[in-house]
Amino acid sequence: MRVIALYGPKDLREEEWPKPEPGAGEVRVKIKSVCICGSDTTQYITGGIGGFKTPVPFVLGHETAGLIDAVGSGVENLFEGTPVAIEPDIPCMECEFCLTGRQNICPNVKFLGTPPVQGALAEFIVIPAKNALPVKASVTFAEIACIEPLAIGIYTATKMNITCGETVAVFGAGGVGISCAIAAKKAGARVIAITDKVRSRLEIAEKFGTENIININEQNVEEKILELTDGRGVDVAIEAAGELPALHDAIAAAAIGGRVAIIGIPHETEWSFSTSAARRKELLIQNIRRSNHSTQTAVDWIERGEIKLVGLVSHNLPWEKAEEAYNKAAAQEEGTLRISLEPEEIDEPFYP
Repeated sequence: MRVIALYGPKDLREEEWPKPEPGAGEVRVKIKSVCICGSDTTQYITGGIGGFKTPVPFVLGHETAGLIDAVGSGVENLFEGTPVAIEPDIPCMECEFCLTGRQNICPNVKFLGTPPVQGALAEFIVIPAKNALPVKASVTFAEIACIEPLAIGIYTATKMNITCGETVAVFGAGGVGISCAIAAKKAGARVIAITDKVRSRLEIAEKFGTENIININEQNVEEKILELTDGRGVDVAIEAAGELPALHDAIAAAAIGGRVAIIGIPHETEWSFSTSAARRKELLIQNIRRSNHSTQTAVDWIERGEIKLVGLVSHNLPWEKAEEAYNKAAAQEEGTLRISLEPEEIDEPFYP
């Protein structure tokens, strides 16, 4: 089968690997879309992530969708040809965290596209059947792939206890940042502002219901958000850029007694921030990891037509342009949001 393998920083190669076979309780998925996430570009640019070097050759990709191609023994209710979203998180289900409902911080977790688990930029992948979620909606495979970042947004809104009437600002208008804004708005909050340096991303965020957009190259973020909130700041500030200045802005813009979420995955292994400002305001600073128990909720929103993710997909490119796609994503070029890598010819799923 075809794969696109990483051999080091900015070194992608197309290769032929053996086609995997599903075992008991597993399914094989024929991949139709792989969207490029910030964690993918971190590995592509630096050759590692989270302080760990990526072994090579390695296949990236975890925001993905496809069709059930084969099922292993014991698998019920999943059939060949079914369009599925893929939950990339594979916890052990035996540790204290898994047994208390916090599978996203399982120390033994396996995660698609994170070493040592090969990712989805392959013609076929094999995953546990429970990680394949059928999607019964007339949407594209690229939109189904974007269910994964939407799930992160949903988990963030839940973890931060965002409620009706609260004010929220999001710092970073990538796929995850916009997903956080979507979920916060669905929870009844006012998304006062979203920030970014890429104008086209801000324009997309505005279409998803953000009240104000702030270009960090043109405006002082803290001053603008304080102006928009009559000097109070926001109840919840969400850092979703993976950039230290975004964290600084989030802390500065948070209200007294507010909450700050850190979701972005930085290239650096250490960050520092103003502890004085955070202490004086008694901010609750919460790290967010992945999408604990939220992917099915994201699927439900899509199936009910409550959310349409087509606006998150800026490019649909064939596998032959994988290097171009990763360079575009890493550079955060104007006009670029989620890039979907796909086979050259693709039949989109359809439900009458």
